[in-house]
Amino acid sequence: MRELVFTPFRRKRQFVTAVEDVTLRVRRGEIFGLLGPNGAGKTTLIKLLCNLVIPTSGFARVGGWDVVDQGDRVRGCIGLVTNDERSFFWRLTGRRNLEFFGSLYNMQPDVLKKRVGELLEIFGLEGKADLPFKTYSSGIKKKMAIARGLLNDPQVIFMDEPTNSLDPAAMQQLRTMVRQTIVSDMKKTVFWATHRLEEVDGFCDRVALINNARIEFDGYVRDFKGLLRGNSRYHIRFVGDGRGLRDFMERSGFVDYQIVSEADGETVMKWVEPFDRDIGQEILAHVLRSGGTILNYQQQGASLEDVFMHLVEPRR
Repeated sequence: MRELVFTPFRRKRQFVTAVEDVTLRVRRGEIFGLLGPNGAGKTTLIKLLCNLVIPTSGFARVGGWDVVDQGDRVRGCIGLVTNDERSFFWRLTGRRNLEFFGSLYNMQPDVLKKRVGELLEIFGLEGKADLPFKTYSSGIKKKMAIARGLLNDPQVIFMDEPTNSLDPAAMQQLRTMVRQTIVSDMKKTVFWATHRLEEVDGFCDRVALINNARIEFDGYVRDFKGLLRGNSRYHIRFVGDGRGLRDFMERSGFVDYQIVSEADGETVMKWVEPFDRDIGQEILAHVLRSGGTILNYQQQGASLEDVFMHLVEPRR
């Protein structure tokens, strides 16, 4: 997918490849995370899937419908939640906003009124529904945006950076609501685009990483973490020759370590294992060869941030 970019004060038009060679399959009833840095192509991909822009090549289906040839069917089975609060009418009440947007689906007035009432109750917004939208907090505005995305009772709901402007408590509340209310109770499929790593771990069922318009990873979160076999954090406590271990580390060319404590013949050391070397096994072997006794040995695997930066940073 190529986007046309007009640069001020330049005559030449520039084309930017926004999405390229993207292949994804999202399963019914799951929370699928699309992770990537700003400008990676997340929003463009969502626009393609929502029939807001037309791809220059390739094809995509949502709910079994082709996004180009059956765009009306696609729009009928999806909901879209953006982080643009200005897409609402700020002087109208929340209820009037929902009724207006619901009318765009050609819903009968009585059906629409009932649907709006149901959504206001589900999200606990009845007490705020008749206040002007401009008076709402960021959390209430986000709930209204989600309610709007569910007006047509869609199969799939796309959420583009949904936690922007929310504090940590509101973020957690939103994720809990999505998991319990939208997925578990309503049986919806959620396509969740974000650059926040904490929103993926323990929340999304599967995740794809997009960077520079291409998919770098697509699979389970546990497998995403497993992409880095190195870069694990280690901690060892042993009785033995601490000075000898330091000499061994330096002779081996490995200096990224720290002696935490050294007293009464007991040494505590921690280090981060490099990507290309199993230094942990070398350390254990040296301590045992030297006649030492290992009291404690702990490993903490690579974090999501470690993997994210390893995959993204070199290409930015």
